[in-house]
Amino acid sequence: MNQPCWVFGCIAADTFVRLAGIFFSHDNLKVPSRMNDLEQSAESVELPKPLGTFDACSYKPDGGFLIGSLFQLVGLLGLMGIVMGAIAHFIGQFFWFILLFPLLIGIIVGAAGSYFVVKFRVRNPMLCALAGFAAGIFSMLAMHYMDFRAFESSLLSSMGKEGKLVLNVARNIDSLKAKGDETPEEIRNLIKELEAEPEALKIFQIDTFAEFIDFSATQGVSIGKVGRESNIGYVGTYIYWGIEMIIVAGIALSLMLSQSKEPYCTHCDSWKVAQNYGPFKQGDEIIEQLRQGQPCNIALDSALKKNAEAELLVKIHSCPSCQEESAADVFVQRLNVDKEGAVSETNLAKITYPEEALIPLHACCTLSQTPVVSASQLFPKTSQEETEEETDADEELEQS
Repeated sequence: MNQPCWVFGCIAADTFVRLAGIFFSHDNLKVPSRMNDLEQSAESVELPKPLGTFDACSYKPDGGFLIGSLFQLVGLLGLMGIVMGAIAHFIGQFFWFILLFPLLIGIIVGAAGSYFVVKFRVRNPMLCALAGFAAGIFSMLAMHYMDFRAFESSLLSSMGKEGKLVLNVARNIDSLKAKGDETPEEIRNLIKELEAEPEALKIFQIDTFAEFIDFSATQGVSIGKVGRESNIGYVGTYIYWGIEMIIVAGIALSLMLSQSKEPYCTHCDSWKVAQNYGPFKQGDEIIEQLRQGQPCNIALDSALKKNAEAELLVKIHSCPSCQEESAADVFVQRLNVDKEGAVSETNLAKITYPEEALIPLHACCTLSQTPVVSASQLFPKTSQEETEEETDADEELEQS
């Protein structure tokens, strides 16, 4: 009787010990710590940003487009290619400046393509680049195709009424010879005349655009002054044509690609307008401050560069319609002036600021501009221009 009670007591004691161990374990005996609570609350609270600091990020093109607008762009580029091909073909009948004319064609095609990009609001860089490259290639192919059509027309006009018959016989001479006596005697005589002049027969047998291109390459392109030309041969001609196409297509591609990357406002579906500020004194600190979203510090950084030249230009792109409802895109550029006075711009940074930063950006850039910097300081006048101004001033005094 005592033994079962003793067993039951042992089991109850073991169960009690296990439950007590679970209850009083480390996880259930966490003592509230005032310091831990303060640390957790401090981590959860976001500290306010310094005054004049904004969330700035790297600029990215919009990349948008409409299918209908893309078709319009491609169609007009094709038409532009035909027009430029016709003009180049016409000019080429009289003279042709090697590499210079392809350069001009590329600029014209690229400028027209950039206008179409703005007109139809196509902002996808990849599509614009492909369209520009294809338009350049198409322009040069159109020029060569019109040369081919002019070649055919000149053959027909040079042979008079029998021109079509001669060309037809020359292009089907093998099949006509295979018929033997079935071929009319007049045709057999014409075949004998053509075979007696193999060079003329080769020309008359040109029937397709590809055959004309290959025949023209066989004739070769002559380079040099009149009377001192040197023929670059079959392979050299193909290489030269390839270089021409690359020049035209490359220029058209770069111009259209550059335009498609310009800032665009998606709210009102229009291109943003740039306002220039500067020049600022050169310094990596200015660019770094703008990248960190602290435009108000560029005044101090620019002022500290006392002996530095004013070379930086800041362009703030904003939407004239949306204004503060659209993000502001800031481009930082370096002004380069060569010995001849020509000015070029090099992009150093492209940054996008939130909507609320538009007015502070304009205010900070206005206050931070290099004082008393005019166009005359950036581009000093030559002695001839100064002499002309003094002469004009003397004449005004005499008249008064």
